[in-house]
Amino acid sequence: MAEDDMTYRGDLVLSLAEDGRLTLGVAEADELIAGIEHTLSLLRMREWGLQVWRQSSWRGRAEPESSVERFVFDAAFSEQIAPGRLEAALRELPKYLEAFQIARERALAAQ
Repeated sequence: MAEDDMTYRGDLVLSLAEDGRLTLGVAEADELIAGIEHTLSLLRMREWGLQVWRQSSWRGRAEPESSVERFVFDAAFSEQIAPGRLEAALRELPKYLEAFQIARERALAAQ
C-alpha cells in the first residue's frame, strides 16, 4: 500500500464534524464510535507491548514462551515493519472518535 493511502485525515474529519458537514445517523455513529474505541484499546495494549520490549531484559530472548511474550514480540516486529504507524494511529484516531461523537450528538438533537 502506498504511503499516501495510509495517511490519516483526522483533522479534516473533525473539521467537517465541527462545521456540521459530517452527518451520520445515531446507530451508524454508535457503531463507528464503538469500533474506534475498541481499536484504540488494542493499540494502547500494543503500545504497552512496545514499552515492555524496549526494556533491555526482553531483547535477548530468542523465542517467546508465553502468550504475553508473543504479544510483546509481535508489537516490536510490527513497529520494525511499519515504524511510526502505531504512534500516528494513537494520535489520529481520537480525532475521528471526537468527530463521530459530534455527529452523533447532532443526530440526536435533530430527532
